[in-house]
Amino acid sequence: MLLPTDPKIAAIPIYENGESFIDVREERKIVIGPSPEVPNNTDYYYLRKTVYEKLVEAQSLLPSSLGFFLYEGYRNLSSGFEYGLI
Repeated sequence: MLLPTDPKIAAIPIYENGESFIDVREERKIVIGPSPEVPNNTDYYYLRKTVYEKLVEAQSLLPSSLGFFLYEGYRNLSSGFEYGLI
């Protein structure tokens, strides 16, 4: 299992693809809540449209008693550096 802080993950180049973001608070198909690590972070409300669609699809394959709880999505680069995650 790889953690987000693993050097292999950090070595993956980041490229902007221009895909639009959606505000998951407006979609309401996945439960959202505050990040335990960064409770005042407001960036977690946004996901790339395709990422959100794939999460909704994956959630639909789970048993009806289970679902995802999203507490963090998009993090801009400056926040990633600020929190020591990049």
